Amino acid sequence: MTYSKYQTAINAKLQKYFSEQAKVNDNCKLVTNEKDLILSEGSEEYNILPFFRTEIMAKMKNRKTEDLRSLSSKLALALNFFAPISFWDKEMQKTFYSKYILESDNEFINDEYNVCFNDKTDFSNCTRTDYLIQTKDSKHLLNNILGVELDRVSFAKQLQQEDKGKIKSLFYGTEYLYEGKACNVQGSNPYVQYAKISQLLKKELKFNEFLRHYSLYRTLFNTSVCWNARHITFVSRKNLELISEYQAFHDLLVERVKDDIKYICDNIKILYWEDLLNNIISHIDCNQLEKKYLDHYLEFRNKYLL
Repeated sequence: MTYSKYQTAINAKLQKYFSEQAKVNDNCKLVTNEKDLILSEGSEEYNILPFFRTEIMAKMKNRKTEDLRSLSSKLALALNFFAPISFWDKEMQKTFYSKYILESDNEFINDEYNVCFNDKTDFSNCTRTDYLIQTKDSKHLLNNILGVELDRVSFAKQLQQEDKGKIKSLFYGTEYLYEGKACNVQGSNPYVQYAKISQLLKKELKFNEFLRHYSLYRTLFNTSVCWNARHITFVSRKNLELISEYQAFHDLLVERVKDDIKYICDNIKILYWEDLLNNIISHIDCNQLEKKYLDHYLEFRNKYLL
């Protein structure tokens, strides 16, 4: 596998971080798995920052923790960022999410905002998410799906030849593959709206453009079209490749889609880890929260950001 400069730098930073952790924690052990360093079985908890490790792992007692073994684990990244926020009082949580992430004063639906971490959502059987917040304006329920990225540098779809043929036939046909099943734009299929809007956009896209932005395209339609949702992905400002690809996809949508579905262009967006860390640290200071919250997010920055 060829790594970009950003991926190489992130991997080196994480390896250094965990090597230092292993020196001071006898139970934190690293092993090699297909040339990559991972945490050994039984060391998974050390991917959770120490300030809230006990509380977070207690909430994980009924979940398999093998997804925490990768040094760049997205589950660990999501837990380390979101879980401490869930320990704040509800109004403080709402203020933070409304001001810095959702940029909306819509009413919050779920009392527990951390509905799911890296699991299938309760409203969709097609897309994995890291965090879900449900809000409601005067008329509509809106599912805000927050995804996290660390070392990913492309949204493209890498296909085997046989898969490429299957997806190509669906792309140019009247059907669209949805959770392994074809949805036709005719009839009463529950995903007919998904298929119809997908077909509209496909008329404006070239197949190679579709593959180049495959993950974003899939996310956009699995969320905003089917489930009245929007998807917000957190990325580092240093991850220039992923940011550039997202911007190209957004520009393509704005340029190509018809006016009657222009609304979908704003249903997928990115926020930056660096800004979120600055905002959450400011939020902690302004609300005079316990010092360990500040220590936690300073350590988060130290662990994950270049």
